[in-house]
Amino acid sequence: MNLHKDEPLGLIIDENGIPLLDQFSEEGFVDCVFKMSSIERVGDFLQYEMLAVYDDEVVGFGAQAYCGINAGLEEGPDGIRLRSDGVHHPAVRFFTLGTISDRFLGTLLSLYEKSSDHPLVFADSFFLTGIALHMEDLDILAQPVKIKLFGNDADGDDPDLYFEAYYDLDVPNGYVYLNEKDPEYRVALLLSLSK
Repeated sequence: MNLHKDEPLGLIIDENGIPLLDQFSEEGFVDCVFKMSSIERVGDFLQYEMLAVYDDEVVGFGAQAYCGINAGLEEGPDGIRLRSDGVHHPAVRFFTLGTISDRFLGTLLSLYEKSSDHPLVFADSFFLTGIALHMEDLDILAQPVKIKLFGNDADGDDPDLYFEAYYDLDVPNGYVYLNEKDPEYRVALLLSLSK
């Protein structure tokens, strides 16, 4: 596979424009970058495939992001605070694309330096709560949006499977970034995205 630098974004990509999955990982954090493909509007959501390369293989999964997500933060009397209408559930949904999604989980398992007694299979669908980390009006189709994701955060969810992550959606340039908030959430994320 022939990898090269894509300017002006500075991404390492293959001949099909698909980025190297873990090129931004550093200092104990595993941060992932994906190319958005097959982008379409499905009701109030933008649906797309998230694709990356790792060890000369394409890995990835499907996603939907809520197009109506609005600024999650505002200026309050004591500084910046969460807006009352700033939490969205679901904000994002991840879903399987079959073999390449299972391969993504296996890659993530390796990058997280974890092990499993059996191969992981990507869940059919997994919904996440989100807060846009912005104070200004948003249009996810026209500008990059930074979202903090929360998995298994509803009443009745298993608290051992709760996790947080950062999700930077850059529709204008066609990339999405799934970044770790804290390595302590790795097992919960892997279990949540698995059947």
